[in-house]
Amino acid sequence: MKKFDATTAKNRFGQLLEACAQAPVAIVRHGRIAAYVVAPGDFASAPQTLEERLADRLRAAGARYATLFGSVARGTARKDSDIDVAVSFGKPMSSDLRAAVIGIVADVAGRSVDLIDLESAEGLVLSRALGGTEILCDEAATRQRLITRVLRAEDDRRSLAGASRALRAGLFE
Repeated sequence: MKKFDATTAKNRFGQLLEACAQAPVAIVRHGRIAAYVVAPGDFASAPQTLEERLADRLRAAGARYATLFGSVARGTARKDSDIDVAVSFGKPMSSDLRAAVIGIVADVAGRSVDLIDLESAEGLVLSRALGGTEILCDEAATRQRLITRVLRAEDDRRSLAGASRALRAGLFE
């Protein structure tokens, strides 16, 4: 693989393009590889990220929306960490579908799987799952509906907390 330092890549851009037409080129800055330049044909065959592979497989299974959260999403996973994935198919998952999705995710990620069904999750679990990295959104309406559920639940929780404080203070006696 050819290497260009960042200044040379900038000043001799034409040479960089010619070189990358032959093979991928590494751009080096401060002694470290800062980027790779590849021809469009090479880019199309570049390996997909975990998120892209998961999205493709989940979409093929019929998922409408999915997020990746937890240590894998944060980039702090250890070798023994599981992968946390939340998925919506537009309706609650059957046990067979749930098992199939766990199999898909485990196959792609090579890790044990913690799967959240966004259609049946509630409270903090739903909120945390939706706060993760969105990897699939084929229907914006699904995302909006799920976020609305979180906001309504938070509104209800606050109302109940206020009523509880009022009861303890004896305001309803």
